[in-house]
Amino acid sequence: MIRTSWYAFQRHGPKRVEARRSMRLGSSTWAEVVVRVDAVEMGRPNAAELREGVEYKLFDHSVLRLWVEHGPGNSPPLLMITRNGHPLPKSQGDPVAIVRSTLIMILVCALIQIAIGLMFVFVGADDTEAARELKAMTLPIRHPPAPMHRSDAA
Repeated sequence: MIRTSWYAFQRHGPKRVEARRSMRLGSSTWAEVVVRVDAVEMGRPNAAELREGVEYKLFDHSVLRLWVEHGPGNSPPLLMITRNGHPLPKSQGDPVAIVRSTLIMILVCALIQIAIGLMFVFVGADDTEAARELKAMTLPIRHPPAPMHRSDAA
């Protein structure tokens, strides 16, 4: 399976960097990565080089750096691409993309909570059962158990 991604050097600019990755079936490692800038092939780093990081000198004397970061568990590897130390827009290391996806998740959770609340209000469901369950769940927090051995001041 081959996946091709295009990146721009600046936001809303032309997409000039191409990263083509081919994955082995049933594996989470890449068989081959091809990096092109303005249709000129910069290199074909292997997995060992990508773990340490690869730097390419561009025509405008800037440095394009690629490396792989592995997430927690069995998550797929992330290809980080920077130019002079700044992540390329919409790349996997772009902080704007990370914040945007985080805010979308928070918004989805908030909308689910609002929908559940409106369901109780408009359906006319009795929420005393839900209130009792909530009180039972928070009982250890509201009334913590007393310490076993108290020390009395003499």
